[in-house]
Amino acid sequence: MDQQDLYFRVKERVKRIRAFYEHLFVYIVIVSGVTVINYIDSPDDLWFYYPMIIWGVIVIAHAIKVFGKGRTLVEEWEDKKMKELLKTKKSNEN
Repeated sequence: MDQQDLYFRVKERVKRIRAFYEHLFVYIVIVSGVTVINYIDSPDDLWFYYPMIIWGVIVIAHAIKVFGKGRTLVEEWEDKKMKELLKTKKSNEN
């Protein structure tokens, strides 16, 4: 694996992390809006938690895929190897 491949892998990982945070932000904004609408429109019939729970499970699954146990051993090995190669590259340049 050359340095350019390593760069693109790291860049893709950063894109996946950024996409998760964008997803989380949209979730928070939309669920907040739906909650306000529910309390204004029909405070006696609270339904906002249905989309909040369903979408919340999806956000949690996304987080696990990006950060957690949903990652495979191969991905973990790749990350470890990339860090090792970047460290070696930096020490060779100095």
